[in-house]
Amino acid sequence: MQDYDTSVQATHASWLINQGVFRTEFPAQGPDYERALAGHARLGYELHVTEVRWRPSRTGLAIEVDVSNRGVAPFYYDWPIELALWDRRTGQIFFREWTNWHLTTVLPGPHATVWHHEMTWAVGDRDAFQILMRVGNPMPGGRALGFANQEQDRDVLGWLSLADRVNRA
Repeated sequence: MQDYDTSVQATHASWLINQGVFRTEFPAQGPDYERALAGHARLGYELHVTEVRWRPSRTGLAIEVDVSNRGVAPFYYDWPIELALWDRRTGQIFFREWTNWHLTTVLPGPHATVWHHEMTWAVGDRDAFQILMRVGNPMPGGRALGFANQEQDRDVLGWLSLADRVNRA
């Protein structure tokens, strides 16, 4: 028998099969059930945007996003990451652009990965915009990846609102 927590930390597991939890004889409440839920919560990745910086640039809008993974597992695939600008007054996304960022670079641990991107849209005089970010699922009909920030889906479903983390550089 191996210690569960030690095994999770050593393997960086994102998922473990435990079909016993789904058997009808397994209690749907009580200490065993609570322990199973707690064990499940220790698996996987937990991506957080910790800071965002932006400034007007020669090509449009320079953005830096700090992302950390507070889970035990990396995200194993590079799903496409998109940035958008959302008009708070109209509630409409008025600009979208794919990045070249890689989720596989955000490893578990205390250190953040810093992503840089130059959007090709000039800020100009518009001051009521908000920067949004999402990770699209490349599988048709697949669910998008959500970040573990409170701002996930707050303003636009499927998008992380970065305004609360935006510092104009």
